[in-house]
Amino acid sequence: MKIHNALSLYVFGIDLTKKFSDGKGDFSKVEFLVQNKTDGYYVKAQLNEDEGVYYVTGHTENKTDATHFVPVTSGEAQGKVIVKGLEDDTYLMTEVRTASGYTLLKEDIEVVITKAEKDELCNIYGTDVLGLIQNDPRYAEIINDASDMKNVPQKHLEHKLLTASATVDGKKVTMVEDDGSANAHAPLTVVNTRGFDLPQTGDNGTFVFTVIGILMMAGAAAVIVLASRKKRA
Repeated sequence: MKIHNALSLYVFGIDLTKKFSDGKGDFSKVEFLVQNKTDGYYVKAQLNEDEGVYYVTGHTENKTDATHFVPVTSGEAQGKVIVKGLEDDTYLMTEVRTASGYTLLKEDIEVVITKAEKDELCNIYGTDVLGLIQNDPRYAEIINDASDMKNVPQKHLEHKLLTASATVDGKKVTMVEDDGSANAHAPLTVVNTRGFDLPQTGDNGTFVFTVIGILMMAGAAAVIVLASRKKRA
């Protein structure tokens, strides 16, 4: 049975691995946004550079204020975006920027983290920072004999064990362990392939027409050249 702290908060995370099809892309040019689909807010987080982990600090309704998650390259952890401190809920991960010469993901990635209670109870805790045990006369004899309160049953603080599961784009995934919790992070892998996407909507949509115009002009010029050659012949 897993040992819990009296102040344990059940928070989860996302463990994204970014890859390039040819293994040559620049991770520093990649950016993701994380949005809570249920409530519509964007996640804000702070990168702990020593750990290579983003810790959630809050959320915002404004997309412009959202944190841009850049894959971290540290040791063997190449192209990692690890976000800790998420509630169990539905999230959308949007790739808003990628390395030059690679195709940007066209669709958001939906990550669903679900928490549920198990049938069995847990009455064992790792530590007691609130002093609940130390001030409880029922444990006076134990306290006098030993100062280490770890692994001591604490009936008055018992609760049902919690478990979690996750899906990525509707497919169930095996959650990754973190800090003693077996079901902590939802793992996923994102691969960018070589290619180039033309913008189709918005202000940049005019670029499409520019390219089409250039191609038409080049085609017309080719026709003129061929026609003049036939006349000379």
